[in-house]
Amino acid sequence: MHKFPINRAIACQSLIWLASVVLTAAALGVLAGYAVALGGLISLLPGSWFMMRYFRLSGARAMEQVVRNAFVGEAVKLVQIVAGFTLVFTLVEPLSPLAVVGGFLVVQVAGMVITSRLASRKPV
Repeated sequence: MHKFPINRAIACQSLIWLASVVLTAAALGVLAGYAVALGGLISLLPGSWFMMRYFRLSGARAMEQVVRNAFVGEAVKLVQIVAGFTLVFTLVEPLSPLAVVGGFLVVQVAGMVITSRLASRKPV
């Protein structure tokens, strides 16, 4: 069994987040750009935390701990996402809500695609 490349996954997702922020700011303005940045961070930070927690253990001996980490990690990640949206929508003005949700979705889908592609690679 090979170790999942956590740092590569987080770096790729971060680059997609940065590119989406820059492209949105250039095309739609600074307000939309920072709204996309906030939405992307709402996905990127909890997702990165989850990956580091979940993938730090591997092997048959650690299987029970891996399963426990998955359930606890996913629950904490969901709480972090809800808290992130709550904070952004209550504290940040002016704000483009559609851009926040769009930034979240871009980074969330990118994370799923990146994770599945890296996980399906054969070890070298």
